[in-house]
Amino acid sequence: MMQDALTAPYDFCDGGGYRAIIKRALRNRGYASVTGGRIYAARIAEAVNAFYGGNFESVDSNEIYGVASNSRTVSVRKILQLACFLNLSLSDLLAPPSEDNTLAEIREMYQQGISMHHIAQLYGTDRKTIAHWVKP
Repeated sequence: MMQDALTAPYDFCDGGGYRAIIKRALRNRGYASVTGGRIYAARIAEAVNAFYGGNFESVDSNEIYGVASNSRTVSVRKILQLACFLNLSLSDLLAPPSEDNTLAEIREMYQQGISMHHIAQLYGTDRKTIAHWVKP
């Protein structure tokens, strides 16, 4: 994967694409809040280090933030290490990210009459958070 990444016609310095894909994968696996605004970096670093054991240099929470944050530069190796942990392929990372409509979906469900309690259960969050998102 590293060889393919280094020869791919892709600029990893412009991380808007791969970061959105990684954030969505983190959210889908419970390592980020429903909207992806909060990333549980310490928990991710612990899981990544357990996943790789002593086979790779360990990662810390700052490096996890670096991969997922738009304002930090990280090595391609760290990006790929997290991608492999999340079971993402190089083509997954290099594909343009699809639009994330999570908040719009939640608001639409609420307008359709689905209870905040049920929506909270579906998205793995609490009712107060859903109330904050759906009420003006």
